[in-house]
Amino acid sequence: MTGLTSAAALLLYRAGTGGGRRHYVVAAALVAAMAPLPALGLGDDKGTLVLVWIGLVGLLFPVLGLLDHRELARRTGKGT
Repeated sequence: MTGLTSAAALLLYRAGTGGGRRHYVVAAALVAAMAPLPALGLGDDKGTLVLVWIGLVGLLFPVLGLLDHRELARRTGKGT
């Protein structure tokens, strides 16, 4: 449930900030891909899934921030 809710939130954030940034669609897909893991028997231990979630989010959001910065710099023509 957390994966699907977070994926929806990422897509709504993308839409609410003007859209156009494809990396949020990829991020939402990665986050949503975590939703069926328990049903597939992967990560039966909830502690393992929490660690995977923290790792994914911990990696994803700095990457999204860097890609947002890159897009802003490209659109404004300032810096890299």
